[in-house]
Amino acid sequence: IRCVGDPLERFSEDGLRCLRAVRFASTLGFSIDQATLDAIKPTKDVFRKVAVERMTQELNKIMLSNNPGLGIDLMRFVGLFEEMLPMVDIMSKSLAGVSVAMNRAAPLSLEMGYALLLHFLDTNTVLHAMERLKMPTALTKDVVMLVANRTPPNEQSSDRDVRLWIRSVTS
Repeated sequence: IRCVGDPLERFSEDGLRCLRAVRFASTLGFSIDQATLDAIKPTKDVFRKVAVERMTQELNKIMLSNNPGLGIDLMRFVGLFEEMLPMVDIMSKSLAGVSVAMNRAAPLSLEMGYALLLHFLDTNTVLHAMERLKMPTALTKDVVMLVANRTPPNEQSSDRDVRLWIRSVTS
């Protein structure tokens, strides 16, 4: 994935473009051109001005892609994740294993994706994260319930464990 013209200029024009680049990489399974990747960090101030609802729409598309873990890893690498969810410790060992489990379980429902992403947080922090992203109440309640009552798979989980967890979430 690369920008037409100067990536720094493109990302300065529209702060959501950097998150879209991550989404395209996640959805299509592509890598991001190094110059494009390098232009994201210096334009985070423009990204901060984007409406939360627009960011959340892109994040939801990443979560529903075939490579949601790739999207989360790219967001962490370029600093977009901490802008969207500052209450989540991006260096957490729990978060580091999430991308592997997400990709193994993909395609995910939004409930499962956010439950996997936030599974290591206490329920109040999960609620705060979902409210920050301005998620619908029903989705927020489902994710909080999943985090509170089920242990999602991690990177050491077998494929069988992942399938059993998906079945327990969807039943």
